[in-house]
Amino acid sequence: MRDILPGDTVFLSDVVTNQVPFTEQMQFTEPGSHISKGGSGLGWAGGAAIGARLALDRWDTRDKPRCAQGESMESESSNYLVCCITGDGSFIFGVPSAVYWAQHKLQTPFLSIIINNGGWKATRSCINDVHPGGLAAAVDDEGLGIDLKMVGPDHVGIAVAASNGTLHGQRISRAAELADAIRKAMHVVQSEKRGALLEVVVC
Repeated sequence: MRDILPGDTVFLSDVVTNQVPFTEQMQFTEPGSHISKGGSGLGWAGGAAIGARLALDRWDTRDKPRCAQGESMESESSNYLVCCITGDGSFIFGVPSAVYWAQHKLQTPFLSIIINNGGWKATRSCINDVHPGGLAAAVDDEGLGIDLKMVGPDHVGIAVAASNGTLHGQRISRAAELADAIRKAMHVVQSEKRGALLEVVVC
């Protein structure tokens, strides 16, 4: 992603258990290019990406941290790519049916990337951190209902359906496919002005 996406891309990350490696790999240097959360709030990034897209379309953010309202609906920063990167659990918690319908209705195209690790790892981390000797810690992920490798929802299908079929969606399970998929999705968002979603399976 760091090599392919534009340097002024605005990232909204909600990758939870992958937050540290994501941040270390991306090596953000541009102020305002990475927006995340502290603590709780799983699922915030999809709606926030719509808000970021609306703000960038109306406000000139080139002179950070000072922003000026554009004279028209199209500001210089309206060409910035907005990328929402989320975990598979955070994606569901964000009510994607509402997010991708609103993205389509409001014409706020952004790129979504789901890092699908096959379950809700944050739940397991909390169990182990808070009650390592408790009953839940002794039960495997499948028994707790947080292992979704074989029974997870069709994330791409949910988003495409919510967008009335306008969203470009692709599921990727091989690293060799990722670069071309990112380039295609970026073209869809920036040139075709449609939303795009990539589900990257990492489990």
